[in-house]
Amino acid sequence: MASPSRLGDRELRNLGRRVAELRISRGLTQEDLAERLEKDARYVQEIEGGRQNITVRTAALVARKLRIPVAELFTIPLTPERAGLRRVPKTKPRKR
Repeated sequence: MASPSRLGDRELRNLGRRVAELRISRGLTQEDLAERLEKDARYVQEIEGGRQNITVRTAALVARKLRIPVAELFTIPLTPERAGLRRVPKTKPRKR
């Protein structure tokens, strides 16, 4: 049997990947979403990395800011390549 700390790890990773693909599909950076959530970009990175176990309230807020039904956060994400996760920068490029 999996240890209690390991239960739900796959679901957290799937939730994080789903948030990332929805964010990217809307043309948002992690900073953009963090600003909408009134959080730090690191918080969004933790969610998308499957390292932040968010509450139902936070899931509802993320869904609202992405303008989707909350249930969409819990659908199986695309593969990273199909979701475009490897091609989109996590942050806005610096202006020179």
